[in-house]
Amino acid sequence: MVRRELQLAIVSKLNGTELITLYIKNAKIGTFDVVADNLLLSYTTDATYGNTYLGTTGTVKIKALTSTTASGTFEFIGTDSKTSATKTIASGLFKCTLK
Repeated sequence: MVRRELQLAIVSKLNGTELITLYIKNAKIGTFDVVADNLLLSYTTDATYGNTYLGTTGTVKIKALTSTTASGTFEFIGTDSKTSATKTIASGLFKCTLK
């Protein structure tokens, strides 16, 4: 039997040019930690990615996962590598169709 890993990548455009990106390798129902599970979470304030805050702490909870949909919650603190400024992203929700 071959075990396949599901890589879940979600990019959501917010107001104007703001983006939130979630990338979870080996996605399944459960709670994932940014550091322990090597997640890529980011918040970007402009389309050129000039101000990007990479998740340094936080969690993603996948509450439902089927062959066609995924849903859950997320929260993280992101740090801008150029300025060390931080942004808190709280009470995030996602519900998406898988392609």
